[in-house]
Amino acid sequence: EQVKRALVRYPVKVTRVDVDPARNPFGLALDCYEGAPQRISTPEPTRPASGGLSPQAPQGETP
Repeated sequence: EQVKRALVRYPVKVTRVDVDPARNPFGLALDCYEGAPQRISTPEPTRPASGGLSPQAPQGETP
């Protein structure tokens, strides 16, 4: 298993804080993790059909 290619979701908790609006215009801050990290599975890539483009694909106008 390759560790460097693992996709992980880290749920975080965002809170509103009373700070200088010039430094933090939205007044938001990261508080802590909301839960445990969750591994994200990637969908299997689809292979194109052999033979190139499908016959239904538009090819443009012909003169």
